[in-house]
Amino acid sequence: MFCFGCAIGWTSPTVEKLESSGFFTPDQATLSGSLVSIGALLALPIFGFISTKFGRKAGGYFTGIVFVIGFSMKINARSPAILLTGRLLCGLAGGSSTTLPTLYIGETAQPEYRGLLSSLMMVEYGVGILFTFIVGMFVDPHLLALILLPGPIFFLVAFWFMPETPSQKLRQGDEEAAAKSLAWLRKLPLNCEQLSEELADTAEQLGLALPLDPSKKKGFFIKKSQKPTSSQETYIPITREVPKTLEQAKKGKNFMHMIKLLFTTNVGLSGLHITFTLVTAQTFTGLFAVATYTKNIFNDAGSPISSDLASILYAIFFLAGSSIGCVLMDKAGRRILQITSSAIVFVCHMSLGISLKLMGDGHHGVVNYIPLIALPLAVFAYNMGIAVIPFVIVSEIFDLEVKDLATAIIMTYVWSSVFILLTFFPTSVEAIGLSSTFWIFAVVALWSTIYFYFFLIETKGKPLEQILYELSGTEKVQRKSFYDLSRRERSSKLILYSFSDEDKKNKP
Repeated sequence: MFCFGCAIGWTSPTVEKLESSGFFTPDQATLSGSLVSIGALLALPIFGFISTKFGRKAGGYFTGIVFVIGFSMKINARSPAILLTGRLLCGLAGGSSTTLPTLYIGETAQPEYRGLLSSLMMVEYGVGILFTFIVGMFVDPHLLALILLPGPIFFLVAFWFMPETPSQKLRQGDEEAAAKSLAWLRKLPLNCEQLSEELADTAEQLGLALPLDPSKKKGFFIKKSQKPTSSQETYIPITREVPKTLEQAKKGKNFMHMIKLLFTTNVGLSGLHITFTLVTAQTFTGLFAVATYTKNIFNDAGSPISSDLASILYAIFFLAGSSIGCVLMDKAGRRILQITSSAIVFVCHMSLGISLKLMGDGHHGVVNYIPLIALPLAVFAYNMGIAVIPFVIVSEIFDLEVKDLATAIIMTYVWSSVFILLTFFPTSVEAIGLSSTFWIFAVVALWSTIYFYFFLIETKGKPLEQILYELSGTEKVQRKSFYDLSRRERSSKLILYSFSDEDKKNKP
C-alpha cells in the first residue's frame, strides 16, 4: 500500500512539470491520472486467478513484480507512450495491492485486530503519498520514479518470509501446512488446543471436515496442563462433524454455487448492499480526485501559499486522519466512525463550495483561507473513516466460501467508480466550476451520513458467525440469545474433549 500511495502521489508533483516541458499534452496529463483506475480494473481478474489458484503469496509476488516494472518504465521513459504504460502497470499493481491485504487480513487476523490491521492499509498509503509529495518538489519525474523503485523490491523480499493463509492451505487440502501457518501467525505450538480448535472452525466455515485425510488417526485435544511427551511438536487435528469431505467441498464450490450463495441469500445480498453503498460514499465524496489533482485544486482555489506546500499539508492531514482512524477503529467502532467522518466531510465540502463561489465573484480576504482549512480537514475526516471502512467491512462480512468472489465484485466496482470519478472530475470543473463540483460531493456525503445512521451494522470485535446472523435479518431479541449461546459454546470448547464412540458410551 505504501507503493500504491507513491504511485498515486507521483501524479501531483510531476504532471505540471511534464506539461510545462512539452512532454505531455493536456489530454495525456488527464489520461495519466485515469490510467491507474483502468490498470486496477484489469488487475482484478488476473490477481483473482493467481491468488485463488496459486495462493495469496503468489498474488503478492505478482503485485510487487508489476510495481517494479511500472516504476522502471517511468525511469527510462523517452516518450509519453512508455510513461503512460508505466502508469497503467502501476494501476495494475495498485488494484492488486488493495485486494491482497483485504483477503490476507480477513483470513489471518483475529476479530479484535481486524479493524486495526485493515486501517494500517490507509496509513501506509498516506505515508506513500506524503513521501512522494515531498521528494517530488525537488527532483524531476524520472528521478522520482528511481527513488520509489526500492519500495516494491523491499516488499518482495519481506513478503517471502510471510506464511500462506491457513484457509488457503485448507482449500488446497494441506491440513498440516495450514496448522503450521496458523501456529506461526498466532505464535502457538503445533500441539496446542487453541490452534486445533481455531483451525477446525476455519475448516467448518469452508465446508470441510477435519482431518482432511480420513486415513489419518482421529484427533483429540491436549489438556492445557498436559505437556507434550516429546520435544518434537506434532499437530493433532480435532474431528468435527461436518458432512463434507475435501473432494465434495471442491465440487460444491464451483462458480455457480458461489453466485447462488452470494445473490440468492439474505446474508449475501445484505453484505453486497452494505459494501456497495460504502464504496459509493468512499468514491463520490471526491477525495480520491483531490489526491490525484491536489496541486491543480489549490491553484484553482487561489491558495495564498504555494501549491507544493499546500499539497504537503494535504498529505500530512491524510496521514493524520488514517492514523487516528487506525487507533479508533477497534475502540469507537466502524459505524460511529463512518457516520462522523461523513458528517464532517459534508460540512467541509459545503464550506469549500461557498468559499470558492465567493472568490469567483470577486470576494477576497478571509474566504481565501477557507480552502486551506476545509480541504485538509475534509481529508483528515475522510481518512479517519470513509476511506478505510469499506476495506475493513469487506474483510469481515463475507463467508469464506464466497469471500474471493465477493471481494472481486466489490473491487471491480471500486475501480470502475474511481475511473468514472477521475474522468468526471476535470470535465465537471470545466463545465460547472470547482465550487459546484464540491457541492455535488457534499450531497453524497450528506446522503451517506443519513443512510449509515439507519442501516450500517456494527462489526467491531464480532466473530463471523455473529455478523452473518445479524445480516440475515434476525430480530434483536433472537440475536441476543444467539450471542449468549455463541459465548457459551466458545467457552465450553476450551474444556471439552473429543472421545471415540466407545469412550462416549462409558463416560457421562
